Amino acid sequence: MEFTTCDQRLSKRATDCFQQLQGRVHEPFPEVFSSSSKLAGFYRLINNKRVKEQDLLNSISSQSFASANDDEGLTVCVHDTTQLNFRCLELSGKNKFFSHTSLAVSFSKKPIVYGLVGIENWQAQSNTPNEQRWSRAAIL
Repeated sequence: MEFTTCDQRLSKRATDCFQQLQGRVHEPFPEVFSSSSKLAGFYRLINNKRVKEQDLLNSISSQSFASANDDEGLTVCVHDTTQLNFRCLELSGKNKFFSHTSLAVSFSKKPIVYGLVGIENWQAQSNTPNEQRWSRAAIL
């Protein structure tokens, strides 16, 4: 998976980090990255102000679409909206999220998940059920 940014060093770091993450989505980051310096590099990448969330998502989705287009079989887009509740965190009273994701998946004898093709997150602006308002929330 390749990422392109305006800075070649950032592009290389993003590509390296996300290649290591491929196929290991259930593992904690400290287990994915083989050294503390690689883990620190990943955290620097996702916290870098010049790295835009939408640029990363565009790279992921365009590569997912490209992989799906190479398949001669039927590909479907699977959508899911999941409520995430972080009661253990006090984020200024805003600890409830909804995440709507879309995955490209082959519809054949052996299903293949090509990857994320869309994601949108929403965060509660208050935890009072009667007055709950929602706004878009960043992923990173």
